Amino acid sequence: MSTSTFPIRNDFGLLAVQKVKAILLWHGIIPTDIGQEMWMPQWVHEILRYVYNVPEIDMLRHFPDLDVGTALLQVKGAPNESEYSEEEKVWICKYETVTIEIASYESSLRLHSYGIHILVPWLYSNKETIMAEWIENLECIPPNCEREEANGSHTPFYKVFKRNLKPLKTFIPYLKNGK
Repeated sequence: MSTSTFPIRNDFGLLAVQKVKAILLWHGIIPTDIGQEMWMPQWVHEILRYVYNVPEIDMLRHFPDLDVGTALLQVKGAPNESEYSEEEKVWICKYETVTIEIASYESSLRLHSYGIHILVPWLYSNKETIMAEWIENLECIPPNCEREEANGSHTPFYKVFKRNLKPLKTFIPYLKNGK
Protein backbone atom coordinates (compact mmCIF):
# COMPACT_ATOMS: atom_id res chain seq x y z
CA MET A 1 0.00 0.00 0.00
CA SER A 2 1.43 3.37 -0.97
CA THR A 3 1.94 5.82 1.88
CA SER A 4 3.64 8.50 -0.14
CA THR A 5 1.16 11.28 0.61
CA PHE A 6 -0.44 12.67 3.75
CA PRO A 7 -4.02 12.03 2.53
CA ILE A 8 -3.23 8.32 2.00
CA ARG A 9 -1.60 8.00 5.43
CA ASN A 10 -4.41 10.00 7.03
CA ASP A 11 -7.13 7.86 5.40
CA PHE A 12 -5.45 4.67 6.67
CA GLY A 13 -5.20 6.20 10.16
CA LEU A 14 -8.90 7.10 10.10
CA LEU A 15 -9.71 3.56 8.98
CA ALA A 16 -7.65 2.23 11.91
CA VAL A 17 -9.64 4.35 14.38
CA GLN A 18 -12.95 3.23 12.86
CA LYS A 19 -11.99 -0.46 13.02
CA VAL A 20 -10.84 -0.18 16.65
CA LYS A 21 -14.07 1.63 17.55
CA ALA A 22 -16.12 -1.11 15.86
CA ILE A 23 -14.36 -3.84 17.89
CA LEU A 24 -14.86 -1.90 21.12
CA LEU A 25 -18.55 -1.37 20.38
CA TRP A 26 -18.94 -5.08 19.53
CA HIS A 27 -17.69 -5.85 23.05
CA GLY A 28 -20.00 -3.32 24.71
CA ILE A 29 -17.34 -0.64 25.24
CA ILE A 30 -18.45 2.81 24.14
CA PRO A 31 -15.42 4.84 23.05
CA THR A 32 -15.33 8.62 23.03
CA ASP A 33 -13.41 10.42 20.30
CA ILE A 34 -10.73 12.61 21.83
CA GLY A 35 -7.37 13.88 20.59
CA GLN A 36 -6.13 17.25 19.55
CA GLU A 37 -9.33 17.91 17.59
CA MET A 38 -11.66 16.95 20.45
CA TRP A 39 -12.30 17.94 24.02
CA MET A 40 -10.13 16.27 26.60
CA PRO A 41 -11.99 13.76 28.80
CA GLN A 42 -12.90 15.23 32.19
CA TRP A 43 -11.03 12.57 34.15
CA VAL A 44 -7.80 13.32 32.26
CA HIS A 45 -8.34 17.07 32.62
CA GLU A 46 -8.55 16.67 36.39
CA ILE A 47 -5.09 15.09 36.38
CA LEU A 48 -3.42 17.51 33.95
CA ARG A 49 -5.04 20.86 34.78
CA TYR A 50 -2.35 21.90 37.25
CA VAL A 51 0.56 21.03 34.95
CA TYR A 52 2.10 24.09 33.23
CA ASN A 53 5.22 23.08 31.37
CA VAL A 54 6.18 22.79 27.73
CA PRO A 55 6.30 18.97 27.42
CA GLU A 56 2.73 18.68 28.63
CA ILE A 57 1.54 21.43 26.31
CA ASP A 58 3.29 19.61 23.45
CA MET A 59 1.57 16.44 24.65
CA LEU A 60 -1.78 17.89 23.61
CA ARG A 61 -0.60 17.92 19.98
CA HIS A 62 -0.10 14.14 20.12
CA PHE A 63 -2.97 13.24 22.42
CA PRO A 64 -4.49 9.74 22.05
CA ASP A 65 -7.53 9.14 19.85
CA LEU A 66 -10.06 7.34 22.03
CA ASP A 67 -11.19 7.29 25.66
CA VAL A 68 -12.92 4.23 27.11
CA GLY A 69 -12.99 5.41 30.73
CA THR A 70 -10.34 2.97 31.95
CA ALA A 71 -7.66 3.86 29.40
CA LEU A 72 -6.86 6.01 26.40
CA LEU A 73 -6.09 4.45 23.01
CA GLN A 74 -3.39 5.87 20.73
CA VAL A 75 -4.52 4.20 17.47
CA LYS A 76 -1.94 3.70 14.71
CA GLY A 77 -1.97 2.39 11.19
CA ALA A 78 0.72 0.05 9.88
CA PRO A 79 0.06 0.26 6.13
CA ASN A 80 3.44 -1.20 5.14
CA GLU A 81 3.45 -3.99 7.71
CA SER A 82 2.94 -6.70 5.07
CA GLU A 83 2.23 -7.16 1.38
CA TYR A 84 -0.30 -9.23 -0.52
CA SER A 85 1.05 -12.12 -2.56
CA GLU A 86 -1.04 -12.59 -5.70
CA GLU A 87 0.66 -15.94 -6.27
CA GLU A 88 -0.17 -17.34 -2.81
CA LYS A 89 -3.34 -15.24 -2.26
CA VAL A 90 -2.24 -14.33 1.28
CA TRP A 91 -0.74 -11.41 3.17
CA ILE A 92 2.97 -11.96 3.82
CA CYS A 93 4.74 -10.28 6.73
CA LYS A 94 7.50 -8.05 5.34
CA TYR A 95 8.90 -6.51 8.50
CA GLU A 96 9.38 -7.41 12.13
CA THR A 97 8.43 -3.90 13.23
CA VAL A 98 5.68 -1.29 13.02
CA THR A 99 6.21 2.42 13.69
CA ILE A 100 5.11 5.11 16.13
CA GLU A 101 6.03 8.78 15.93
CA ILE A 102 8.57 9.70 18.59
CA ALA A 103 6.46 12.65 19.77
CA SER A 104 3.37 10.43 20.00
CA TYR A 105 5.27 7.78 21.95
CA GLU A 106 6.79 10.32 24.35
CA SER A 107 3.46 12.08 24.90
CA SER A 108 1.78 8.77 25.70
CA LEU A 109 4.59 7.88 28.11
CA ARG A 110 4.10 11.26 29.86
CA LEU A 111 0.39 10.53 30.24
CA HIS A 112 1.30 7.11 31.61
CA SER A 113 3.59 8.79 34.16
CA TYR A 114 0.46 10.51 35.55
CA GLY A 115 -1.21 7.13 36.05
CA ILE A 116 -3.23 7.21 32.81
CA HIS A 117 -3.22 3.86 31.03
CA ILE A 118 -2.42 4.12 27.30
CA LEU A 119 -3.03 1.24 24.89
CA VAL A 120 -1.52 1.45 21.39
CA PRO A 121 -3.32 -0.66 18.76
CA TRP A 122 -2.00 -0.94 15.17
CA LEU A 123 -4.19 -1.81 12.18
CA TYR A 124 -2.06 -3.93 9.85
CA SER A 125 -2.07 -3.53 6.08
CA ASN A 126 -4.46 -6.45 5.54
CA LYS A 127 -7.05 -4.11 7.16
CA GLU A 128 -8.24 -6.91 9.47
CA THR A 129 -5.45 -7.58 11.96
CA ILE A 130 -5.23 -5.25 14.95
CA MET A 131 -2.36 -5.84 17.37
CA ALA A 132 -1.75 -3.80 20.54
CA GLU A 133 0.31 -3.26 23.68
CA TRP A 134 0.47 -0.87 26.63
CA ILE A 135 2.73 2.10 25.91
CA GLU A 136 5.15 1.23 28.72
CA ASN A 137 5.66 -2.30 27.33
CA LEU A 138 6.59 -1.35 23.77
CA GLU A 139 10.05 -2.44 22.67
CA CYS A 140 11.30 0.43 20.52
CA ILE A 141 14.40 1.13 18.50
CA PRO A 142 15.35 4.65 17.40
CA PRO A 143 15.36 5.84 13.80
CA ASN A 144 18.53 5.29 11.83
CA CYS A 145 18.37 8.52 9.84
CA GLU A 146 17.95 12.22 10.46
CA ARG A 147 14.46 13.68 10.35
CA GLU A 148 15.25 15.58 7.14
CA GLU A 149 16.16 12.30 5.42
CA ALA A 150 12.99 10.48 6.51
CA ASN A 151 10.40 9.63 3.88
CA GLY A 152 6.83 10.89 3.95
CA SER A 153 6.06 13.54 6.55
CA HIS A 154 9.68 13.83 7.77
CA THR A 155 8.35 12.94 11.21
CA PRO A 156 10.88 11.01 13.29
CA PHE A 157 9.56 7.66 14.49
CA TYR A 158 10.51 4.63 16.52
CA LYS A 159 10.32 1.12 15.17
CA VAL A 160 8.33 -1.13 17.51
CA PHE A 161 8.96 -4.87 17.47
CA LYS A 162 5.79 -6.77 16.56
CA ARG A 163 6.91 -9.86 18.51
CA ASN A 164 5.61 -8.28 21.74
CA LEU A 165 2.25 -7.15 20.38
CA LYS A 166 -0.95 -9.05 21.16
CA PRO A 167 -4.38 -9.14 19.49
CA LEU A 168 -6.58 -6.22 20.57
CA LYS A 169 -9.13 -8.68 22.01
CA THR A 170 -6.55 -9.60 24.68
CA PHE A 171 -7.09 -6.17 26.25
CA ILE A 172 -10.91 -6.14 26.16
CA PRO A 173 -11.40 -7.34 29.79
CA TYR A 174 -9.25 -4.50 31.12
CA LEU A 175 -10.83 -1.92 28.81
CA LYS A 176 -14.27 -3.01 30.07
CA ASN A 177 -13.52 -3.20 33.79
CA GLY A 178 -10.11 -1.67 34.56
CA LYS A 179 -7.48 -3.48 36.61
